[in-house]
Amino acid sequence: MRGEPAQAEDLFHAALGRQVRHGLRPGIAATLDALGALALDAESTAEAVRCFAAADALRSAIGLATRPVEAAPRALHVELARGVLGDEAFQDHWDEAANLPLGDMIEYISRARGERKRPTVGWSSLTPTELRIVALVATGLTNPQIAERMFIARGTVKVHLGHVFAKLGVSTRAELAGQATKRGLAEN
Repeated sequence: MRGEPAQAEDLFHAALGRQVRHGLRPGIAATLDALGALALDAESTAEAVRCFAAADALRSAIGLATRPVEAAPRALHVELARGVLGDEAFQDHWDEAANLPLGDMIEYISRARGERKRPTVGWSSLTPTELRIVALVATGLTNPQIAERMFIARGTVKVHLGHVFAKLGVSTRAELAGQATKRGLAEN
């Protein structure tokens, strides 16, 4: 799931909805932590802190400890968020979330999904233009042909491909085309 943060986020939000409907409060706490970690990875640090604080507040309310296997990674995430935001901003976000009723906090987290920045690596990091260029590469077009089809300069195609290669960790057009074809991105 780490390679597909958007898909992971969707799955965790779906799980959160089911957990709320069925009153599965321990699961809600774990899911809030998972959403916090995803938000932190997506550089949405304030949202991450709110998720972690809501999870802590829920655990405190129901007398539930963090599972030992999750405690160390979670503590690392919380400290990373504190380092990014600074102590004062971190505490403001933490207190804001910890003092909200759980239902209000879950509603906020569900609404806040769109606040993330685009990831920096992986398929979900590609811009619409980069995805279109990938699709054209997968059909076998050359850079000049892609430039002509998209009404952009050849150099612009080359720059976009450089970004795509870096984001996806591929080193050849053939490798890129293969991955794109597997994902059904080749244009007809």
